[in-house]
Amino acid sequence: MALVRTDIDDQLLGILTQRPGSGPRTVAEVMATLEAIHGVLPDDDGLKWFNWQYWVVTKSVEDTISSPGGGGITWNNPDWLKRLDVVFAGLYLDALRTELQGGVPSKCWQVLFNARQDDRLARVQLALAGINAHIAHDLALALVKTCEGLGVELTHGTAEYQDFTRVNGLLESLIAESRKELMVMLPGDEIPDLVALENHLAGVGITVSREGAWVSGEVLWRTRAVPFFADRFVAGLDDAAKAVELLILIPLR
Repeated sequence: MALVRTDIDDQLLGILTQRPGSGPRTVAEVMATLEAIHGVLPDDDGLKWFNWQYWVVTKSVEDTISSPGGGGITWNNPDWLKRLDVVFAGLYLDALRTELQGGVPSKCWQVLFNARQDDRLARVQLALAGINAHIAHDLALALVKTCEGLGVELTHGTAEYQDFTRVNGLLESLIAESRKELMVMLPGDEIPDLVALENHLAGVGITVSREGAWVSGEVLWRTRAVPFFADRFVAGLDDAAKAVELLILIPLR
């Protein structure tokens, strides 16, 4: 297991602090930031594979929303979806910036950052660990912030909820396709035990995870006036996401 290289971290921090304010403001700026991070990270850094997977799905969703005819999907509120994408990505980038600046990010993100150089892991494990942290912890927070900012009610059955669920199938297919690229060990060699890997990854379902995030967002939406309860709930999301990640990241050798 190698140590994280400080020169790479310095470059990452430069990318994350080059814009004034709180980070990317548009999907285009999100994409540019993800691309810049990808360009800095070497193949044997586990963060590269979550970041790459995130770039793939963000680009595809944005292309679908922005294409004539909505990529064959009738979107109710594409502006809401785009804003959600920006807010959501900002939480990942904030967690990484916090880590690089010596702060303490959420526990679930810390698990991934601590595993970046663990060559006992497969790339797919690290990618899915990041996806888990982002959906199980961050997505509920992003939903609340987006709905607050745009004056949209966060509840089941709304036009925005319908758009949210329409994204699920696209994400599932993209992540399934990406596994072909990720089914090697972190340094790029052959996975020693595919059965063990499949056992680690069993039950990692995007649709179910995103539905859970929406429900969690609704809880937070209705407890905004009680910060103590809301904070305790978010802490619980963090603990649960961490527990799942530790199972995903069981070493294969």
